[in-house]
Amino acid sequence: LKRPAHVHIHGPLTVNGEKMSKSRSTFINARPYLDVLDTNYLRFYYASLLGNGPEDIDLSLKEFRERTNAELVNNLGNLANRALTLLAKEFGGQLAPAKPELGRPLVEGALAKVKGIIDAFTTFESRAAVKQVLEIGYSANQFLAAAEPWKKLKVPETREAAHQSLSEAAEIVFLLTALLEPIVPELTQKLAKQLGRASL
Repeated sequence: LKRPAHVHIHGPLTVNGEKMSKSRSTFINARPYLDVLDTNYLRFYYASLLGNGPEDIDLSLKEFRERTNAELVNNLGNLANRALTLLAKEFGGQLAPAKPELGRPLVEGALAKVKGIIDAFTTFESRAAVKQVLEIGYSANQFLAAAEPWKKLKVPETREAAHQSLSEAAEIVFLLTALLEPIVPELTQKLAKQLGRASL
């Protein structure tokens, strides 16, 4: 048998800063969690906290809710929903021919972070990887907010510009889907299917 090159450990898991305990009602069983919440939420939350050292990992229920809503749903989920839904509805899911001058800063900025994200995953610094993934998502959301394709779709003369900006955003969604696959594989497989790829 090959000896492991690295054994990654972290400190104890706590809930709201307290050790897990049934008597204190700070113990969470997997089945009740799975009955009401998506596994992607918890995977994403823990990944956003994990470094390569042995620190404790706390499940703050308030922070869990806030980060899931702000980062996974409003940032990454909202970007995918806006871009892919409008592309499917208005353009049959087809991307516009590339016009590099429109989305070059967005795409180049995203690609510049890829090596750092891969390095972070390789060294078990998943919180650093998540931070950079979120930065890409924020940039793409700002790009879409400035481009306002939902307004341009209403005017025949600006539909092409709307198609271009939605296509650039979809390219970023595709990149984010690949980068997030180690953390939230079920979610990324759904996105890959929406993007026309059966698997990553």
